[in-house]
Amino acid sequence: MNTYSQTVSPEVSAIVPGFPSPQSVDIQSSPESMTSAQLVDSPTSPVSVDSERLDLEIESSGEESSGPTNPTIKSYGKTKGVEACIEMVKEYLRDMSQHSYICHEHDEMLLEDIYVDVTMVEVQAENKSAKNASKCLDKECKIYDIAERERGAVNLSNLFDVSGKRPRETKIVALLGRAGIGKSVLVQKICHDWVNGSFRQFEFVFWFKCRMLNFAKQNTLKDLLFHPFLPTLKNTDEVFQYLCHNSRKVLLILDDFEDLYYHDGLLQPSVCGSAERPHTVKQLFAGLLQKKLLKGCTIAITARPKETFNQYLGRVDKIVEVLGFRPHHVQEFLHRYFEDSSAAEAVACLQEQGYLLSFCSTPLLCRFICFVLKAQHQTGDGRLVLPSTLTHLFLNIFHVLLQGKTQNVVALHRQNILELSKHAFAGVQCHYNVCMTSRAVEMSNFALKHGFLRPFLMTGEGKGQECGKTFSHSFLQNFLAGLYLLFSEDVKCKGLMKLISLEHRKRKSQADWLDVVRRFLVGLAFQEGNDFLHSFAHHPKANVKGKKQKSLQKYLAELDVSALSTSKLLELCHCVYETQSTELTERVAAKLGQRLSFRGTRLTPADIFVLLYIMRSSPNNFAVDLRETNIDLTGIQQFAELRNVTSFRVSVCDAIKLWEHLEQNGLRELLRQSLLKFSVNPFEIKSLKDIDDLDLLVQIHKDRRFLLSTHDTSGGELYELPAVRTLQVLEFALGPVDGPQGFQKLTKILPALAFLKYLDLEGPSSQKVKMSENKIGDEGAERLAKVLSNLTSLEKLTLSRNQIADRGAQELARSLPSLKFLKTLSLYDNIIGDKGAEKLAEILPVMKSLKVLDVKFNKITDAGAQRLTQSLKDCPHIETIWLWSPTITHWMSVHIQQIDVRINLQ
Repeated sequence: MNTYSQTVSPEVSAIVPGFPSPQSVDIQSSPESMTSAQLVDSPTSPVSVDSERLDLEIESSGEESSGPTNPTIKSYGKTKGVEACIEMVKEYLRDMSQHSYICHEHDEMLLEDIYVDVTMVEVQAENKSAKNASKCLDKECKIYDIAERERGAVNLSNLFDVSGKRPRETKIVALLGRAGIGKSVLVQKICHDWVNGSFRQFEFVFWFKCRMLNFAKQNTLKDLLFHPFLPTLKNTDEVFQYLCHNSRKVLLILDDFEDLYYHDGLLQPSVCGSAERPHTVKQLFAGLLQKKLLKGCTIAITARPKETFNQYLGRVDKIVEVLGFRPHHVQEFLHRYFEDSSAAEAVACLQEQGYLLSFCSTPLLCRFICFVLKAQHQTGDGRLVLPSTLTHLFLNIFHVLLQGKTQNVVALHRQNILELSKHAFAGVQCHYNVCMTSRAVEMSNFALKHGFLRPFLMTGEGKGQECGKTFSHSFLQNFLAGLYLLFSEDVKCKGLMKLISLEHRKRKSQADWLDVVRRFLVGLAFQEGNDFLHSFAHHPKANVKGKKQKSLQKYLAELDVSALSTSKLLELCHCVYETQSTELTERVAAKLGQRLSFRGTRLTPADIFVLLYIMRSSPNNFAVDLRETNIDLTGIQQFAELRNVTSFRVSVCDAIKLWEHLEQNGLRELLRQSLLKFSVNPFEIKSLKDIDDLDLLVQIHKDRRFLLSTHDTSGGELYELPAVRTLQVLEFALGPVDGPQGFQKLTKILPALAFLKYLDLEGPSSQKVKMSENKIGDEGAERLAKVLSNLTSLEKLTLSRNQIADRGAQELARSLPSLKFLKTLSLYDNIIGDKGAEKLAEILPVMKSLKVLDVKFNKITDAGAQRLTQSLKDCPHIETIWLWSPTITHWMSVHIQQIDVRINLQ
């Protein structure tokens, strides 16, 4: 489960002792209820909820229809039987949602006592690349800066608000977040609040754990809805008919989508099932995702990003990213968890251990940390102390779950633990957290007793329901998998190194399914003196630990860091930190490149902590790009204040927020350092917002905002904004739609960029496929000509593919001689004719710094080509003129090339 508190899953109640099961109720419609449910025109055929004719059915509202009477309009009222069923569902969900556990039946607390809101942001899906951009498979969630996340904030009250949807249209809301971030607890809270009167727009809420549905046989839609919740309910036809015709009042929650076995191909029309006939769960899910079954309902799906649900983002109406706890959420959670004065002590203890504090942004791990602290407090061993690594934390969790009798329990159940760890690794390999242990009864009972496994209902049919087992949390499963890799003789050193390799593989990697396992494996291998691991020393297989530790140390020390992808570099940092080896840390730190770009990679607080930990040990200086990383203000500040970070880059809005924060808190020395280190070079304009950001920087530069606050710092007052002064490359790629408007705004900013060396108005090569031209035209060229004299440092000017004609070229020619350092001028692929060419030929002799002129693919004819060739006689400084054009005759091409070899007609 991906939450900070263990929910009591809906699938458990019918089979676990101590959980009430729903009463057997036979909903018989009384004469009164039949009267209230009487249809205007009673149907004679079964209800079909996947038919288009449902759009013609309306709920009874007391208003008479003034329209035509054919087809018949039916109304469905709420009968007493429906009301009784609603109360049963509420009673069921009340039992399921009121308690919270760290593991099965461990650390039980009321949800309302411990629940703390998590940060949620509405996001958009974007294409991963221009190639195959139309495919849903290529979509992923866009990463926003701090200001954008604040504007897109979502809370429970508006979670299901979807704009632009008609009443009879199905709404799909995706809740995405990494393991342990709080998705399932959020679902539990939704159910809890609905039972207690919130979310009044829904009369029915159905909460499905996807793992439960993997073992279901063929069902009708009605069976799928009622059997898992109310397996003893009889005569459900009346309730189901009401649901079908009031589907907008139904909320379906599909929790942990990645646990669904048959998750591919759900958008294929041939897979979609109908409402009347029995179908597989896959077919019914396909009908729901394709919005053909129960049309008009609301579907909430929880899933991990970049996993199995990613292929369906194109079908989702609202994507909400769950980001977990912010620092004030952590404080609130600690005070809710520790009801007495021990809360202050727990907070102080956590503040001392920065690494584990960074993991508290993940609510599940925050709960685990509190669980360990609470166990320490109850034993009364004195001052609370937390371990320094994640591996050591989970060793402590095992100690608590084994009731503090580690050596005795391991001595008795060593084989059970090894067998359990083997199943854990098998599940990790298959991306499942269900533990198939039908024959290992003793091991299952041991794991259930100590909270490593928890039961769930495998089917929803009658009393013969079978109980399955699933690992309590993915982190516990990953820890056990790491234990298996370390102590199993079946896994040899060579195979282990191949399995955990961080290098790029030709085959597409399976997300990052092994990352946490790898960290635990390395951490366990380097642990010394732990009672739990020491208990395995008496086992014949324990001698493999030393060999594997040496292999791991050699692999990590000799790894080519420069060959790693950004995500794998972060994973290496985590592994090195788990070793707590100073020697290994220094060896890896020395290999870090001086330019570190994490752009497009989400950075968690824990990622930032281990990265800074390694960087502090490095003799190198670093330029770090942190754009599009989801980094928070605290993380940006940590990079800015690091001694050997000489340059950092975030979005302009994030940088301004940092400067405002430092100024307001009187941190003037750090403000000065962050102003000096912040860089925007090269600056790419891909949206109108980018122009606004650049304008903000220029205004700060002109008004000396923030700069005045540095007057009493050790380095003295700053008189200009370094980010503006050091901006040397500006790339403009808005495309034909926004290009003309954006360029008009840009020309007002350009005069302040006196140190600019390269102005590219065609756009970077990565954009040329998408943005074939900016279309600034003659009007844009004229605007540029008026400000060119301010760009006194310009060395390269690219105006290709902008539909500039003779008028624009002539205006540019009048201003170009003011650029005393211009070396390259590109007017490739415009519509310049002979008049423009003649004007350019006139100025070439006075442009002493110019080396290359590119006027290929224009409208220049023989006359213009000849005029440019003649001007070269007075231009010994020019090295090449690119002149090919289909309007120049072959004879003239040969002739001008014979006159001057600097003419290039390729």
